[in-house]
Amino acid sequence: MIGRFTRQQEPLVFWSMGAVLITASLLPFLWPAAELLIQPGGPDQVLKTLGAGRQWVLLGHSVALAAVVTLIASLLGTALGLLLARTDVPGRRSFAVSGLRGSGNSSLPLGRWRTAASAGCWLMVALSVAPITSLALRAQRGGGFAAVPDWMGSSLGNSLLAGSLAATGIVVTGLVVGHGVARRRAGAAVLDALTVLAFVAPAVLLGIGLIALWNRPATAFVYGGVGMIVVGYIGRYAVVGLRTLTIIIAQSSPHLEESAAAAGAGYLRRLTRIVAPLHWRGVLVAWLLALVFCLRDFETAVLFYPPGGEPLTVRIFTLEANGPEAVVAALAVVQTAVTAGALAIGGVLLRRRSTP
Repeated sequence: MIGRFTRQQEPLVFWSMGAVLITASLLPFLWPAAELLIQPGGPDQVLKTLGAGRQWVLLGHSVALAAVVTLIASLLGTALGLLLARTDVPGRRSFAVSGLRGSGNSSLPLGRWRTAASAGCWLMVALSVAPITSLALRAQRGGGFAAVPDWMGSSLGNSLLAGSLAATGIVVTGLVVGHGVARRRAGAAVLDALTVLAFVAPAVLLGIGLIALWNRPATAFVYGGVGMIVVGYIGRYAVVGLRTLTIIIAQSSPHLEESAAAAGAGYLRRLTRIVAPLHWRGVLVAWLLALVFCLRDFETAVLFYPPGGEPLTVRIFTLEANGPEAVVAALAVVQTAVTAGALAIGGVLLRRRSTP
């Protein structure tokens, strides 16, 4: 009985994580269309919406249907192109760098172009830092930093809480599904394609679908709190953690896992005692990348953030029109500093753990 349960662990855990990705990434696109088409006069409503869309007078459920129509019209070619790129039609795999690789590093000889290349790199750095420096100077001259606590409210805490929870969910699902993609498990490539589609699709489409799916009395506990933002982040940025962990796991040999399986170790034990510890640096990097994407997100969270639960990016946007200019600049600097601080802490942890 125990041996049978051990053998069933892998498909059970894998498809449980797959169900999470399908709920967060695929259902939001399909639900509005299904909900409208099963109603009386659904096809007629489609035609009316297509006609009304030209006059920009879409209201109510028509907005959701228009989003679906927009998805089909504008992204069908892109989605098919992505799926074709995953096959052997172009002659290349989706993960062109996956597989065992050597540990050696090779430098690119620049020769006489070294000085020009270095100058170009430093110029790019300067162009990136210049807007942040300008914001900091504007905030300092106008006393914006002193007023930050009064205007920021709980938005920074909301951003960190939602971003941390979402990054953790992205890493957990990415570790399981990414392991399946790296080891060529059946169905894993389909889940990977779904996360890619959710990432490249306009955020408004995903947001409208999530609203139609979760804005119900039975799911009010999710829709009315930070959980809704977490679900939206996972649905949109799951591909970040999944692709990162897939590439990292694919660099290692599966022989350790096979040996542990031969000794009787179940799937969860192999995943938590071999795969995750062996690739802990990659897991941390994937978590940091997911956190950065969640912290910087505005276009997804602005559609369904709960009352009083807006992240910092949404607070900056709402203050941009009527708020003090110095305060808006200071909040933008805080947003940048928080992201940079998270990356700095992660970099310190990576360097410390790698030191013998």
